[in-house]
Amino acid sequence: MEIGIFPRWLLLGLGIPAERARETNLFLSAIAALAFTPLLVLIPHVCLVRSLLHIPCPGCGVMHSIIAVEHLKFARAWQFNPGGIALSLLLIFQVLARPVAIFVEKTRPAVNRISRQGAIAVLVCLAAAWLLRLLQGDLHSGIHFLS
Repeated sequence: MEIGIFPRWLLLGLGIPAERARETNLFLSAIAALAFTPLLVLIPHVCLVRSLLHIPCPGCGVMHSIIAVEHLKFARAWQFNPGGIALSLLLIFQVLARPVAIFVEKTRPAVNRISRQGAIAVLVCLAAAWLLRLLQGDLHSGIHFLS
């Protein structure tokens, strides 16, 4: 997804030119997401959808899925949440394509277009996996594979 976690003022303060700040932010954010996901699963959290509605949310199991992809365990990633595989691929795309967009200005429109289309594909994968879980009555997907 195109989510930049670093404030623009920080990037500008580090000497990143304003015209490259967006691509740099998306590049650094993707690296941070891939690097820190294993640590995020250690933080206790409460899923409001699961707590209030007693059903999994579309994102249940995504962090574990990303970690499984990082370990090249795609079948396990699929079990946690198939949308995590799509999100992992999008993050990898960001890591590979954003540096090109940073330094080769004419590639920015294509990289941005592919990134937006990839974000839509991730959302579709998450929604489809969630609906399939609900239809199959598999209300514990993404959780029972943690053991």
